[in-house]
Amino acid sequence: RAMAADATLELVEPRGWWKRFESLLERASEHLNPLLVKEARQALKSNQFATTFILVMSLGWGWSFLGVAVSDNPLTVGPDGRGMLYGYFMILVVALFLIVPFSAFRSLAAEREDGTLALIAITTLSARQIVFGKLGSALVQMVVYLSALAPCIAFTALLRGVDVYLIALLLGVTVSVSAAMSACGLMFASLSR
Repeated sequence: RAMAADATLELVEPRGWWKRFESLLERASEHLNPLLVKEARQALKSNQFATTFILVMSLGWGWSFLGVAVSDNPLTVGPDGRGMLYGYFMILVVALFLIVPFSAFRSLAAEREDGTLALIAITTLSARQIVFGKLGSALVQMVVYLSALAPCIAFTALLRGVDVYLIALLLGVTVSVSAAMSACGLMFASLSR
């Protein structure tokens, strides 16, 4: 009987820890911008996002297999790091410089076309919260695309010719430029008719 009570106690403790963590996340989500939550859900459930994500993953895998296939000796670490990194960043740049800013532009332009921007404007959200909600959704998409190619990009650090500082610099610049392009997309969407 004591053994059964100990087994029950062991099962309850992790669940209790998880419940506390879940309630903490729920309370934290109440402080998030509601437009950010709405936009992120819509963007991540869209067919455009799913298609782009699958395409980015497929191109990343294809580039990995191609890089190993054309390598002189695929079982050793060779000097192919920069070429592999270049290929992964070209895949990432297409997603972050074209797809994410265009989806930010379309999200605000669609609000104007559908007439829902007036409904958002009469809520208690300020103009800054509306813009940061839309921009935050673009940042969430960037993080998802980055996480898709992060293992591949990290793999290039093991190859010769690439160091971690170069990877960090390229990722930082890529994300910064993509965020700026998304902000410009939102600006152009607000100016368009």
